Amino acid sequence: MTIIDGGALVAETLHRAGIRRIFSVSGSGMATIYRRCATIGIDIIHTRHEGAAAFMADATARMTGQPGICMVTHGVGLTNASTGIATAWLDQSPTITLVLGFPRSGQDRGNIQDIDQMAFSAPITKWARRVPEVKRLPEYLATAGRHALAGPPGPVVLELPTDILAEQVDVDQVQHHPWPSRQAPAAEGREIEKAAALIAKAERPILVSGSGVRWAEAGTDLVRFIESVRLPTFTRRLAYGTLAPEHPLNFGNAWFMQNGMIDYAAGRCDLMILLGGRMFYDLEHGRAPKINAAAKFVQIDIDPTNLGHNRPVDAGILGDAGSVLRQLAEALQGESIPKAREDWLSELSEKRMESRTAIAAYFTEEGSPIHPLRVWAEIARVMPEDTVVVPGQGDFDFWGDVILPVRRPGHYLRSGRSGCLGAEIPFGVAAKLARPDAPVLVTVGDGGFGFSAMELDTAARYKAPIILVVGNDGKWNMIKSQMTAMYGEEADVFLDLEPRQYHKVAEVFGGYGEYVSEPEQVGPAFLRALESGVPAILNIAIRPFASPLCRWLSRGQRHPFELIGYPGEQAP
Repeated sequence: MTIIDGGALVAETLHRAGIRRIFSVSGSGMATIYRRCATIGIDIIHTRHEGAAAFMADATARMTGQPGICMVTHGVGLTNASTGIATAWLDQSPTITLVLGFPRSGQDRGNIQDIDQMAFSAPITKWARRVPEVKRLPEYLATAGRHALAGPPGPVVLELPTDILAEQVDVDQVQHHPWPSRQAPAAEGREIEKAAALIAKAERPILVSGSGVRWAEAGTDLVRFIESVRLPTFTRRLAYGTLAPEHPLNFGNAWFMQNGMIDYAAGRCDLMILLGGRMFYDLEHGRAPKINAAAKFVQIDIDPTNLGHNRPVDAGILGDAGSVLRQLAEALQGESIPKAREDWLSELSEKRMESRTAIAAYFTEEGSPIHPLRVWAEIARVMPEDTVVVPGQGDFDFWGDVILPVRRPGHYLRSGRSGCLGAEIPFGVAAKLARPDAPVLVTVGDGGFGFSAMELDTAARYKAPIILVVGNDGKWNMIKSQMTAMYGEEADVFLDLEPRQYHKVAEVFGGYGEYVSEPEQVGPAFLRALESGVPAILNIAIRPFASPLCRWLSRGQRHPFELIGYPGEQAP
């Protein structure tokens, strides 16, 4: 007979499932879980805020493809973590949040920090449950993992009452459940045939690849397929990095607000294939004229509710992205490529060259403060190929998206559809812990920096030497640009920040900090930060210059680029 408590059973169940890292902010009821984790080889990454713990669990899932684990206390611990959980929900990232619950005998008696945690969690999770008894802890943990990974992945919440964690149990009386693995269902043959027929005859097709390709680990399948069928391809979200930036069929990111190439191609295509992604705002909800009204539409997704959402499909394929790509490749084997498709590729390639020429002058623009594109051009020249890029959600970061190359699957992390600030530094810390040999570049504006700057302490404590590039223009520039565009210069109120010495924050935590004010200093400063081997901040004085995204929003959906060039203004 072996007697352990419920908390030790939680730790051992997670360890058995291969979990070696939990992100947490402590609560007294977690002591028994912490204690057992320390003896069996599970690291507790103790963050400075529960929101950061939830973000780190999300980033871990995006990097590894397996559920990231977050553990917080009841009430405010869960509410603090909720933005991170909601971010995982909106981007379909598999996380498991373990939240303490009050003892069963004390529920509904009006305890401090007492809220209905299941009702609170329901709108932003795939599954939320309270464990009813100690013997069922392994069952509920395995079920949580199954819900997180099944079909479209996503977050779950599991409440652990503290009396269950303290209760003793004979391990011989506990049934252990196998930890689930992600399934890769194939598609129904009729829809494959229908889609293959549309692809075979299309003269001006485009393919938009989304996060489903990453979750399916189907990057190799994607490359083989588009090369065999000759499909111009745009990537979005976690699909960044599945296709080399220099690949001749890679035409950039699939976001009308940022890439004039997708605007050009989607408005003229006769077939759009949406693979492992949803028809949301970044694709104009599938509406004309941004997407040709006459174009046929093939959608491939593991979630049946996504098929035909916002735009009716001509072929809707339910299945795993990798399995479907292989099925389509087999169905199209031996089909000849229409000559008009090669002409279409030549046309797009010519326009892509025009686009690059339109912004090239900004890569060498002189002067201080520095134009954001010059900053990112200098960093792109020197950053290692395996760099993980973690952009924020401000003007400065969206400029980086234009040119920063991502060359590995899972090496691009952004909070995504939640649009929240504050995920950048936690994402970066988790990415460095998951890929300790890869450099991690975190980008953030001076506004966003304030949301999670204390997590640099977490980075220092757990030896996660991220490089944080802060674009310092002394204002909330994205909001200012929109407000002044709508209401004139008199709307420029309450939006200024002081030009703080953010680089000195790194020094407080034993890191490396440097202020950069001249363009030619950027690349060498990045290399010094990389070589320092400690968490680093480059505080860069930038020109306040509205990003493509901001111009899109400010002009009431009018495209910010002339045809396909990036800056709306004439190049210097």
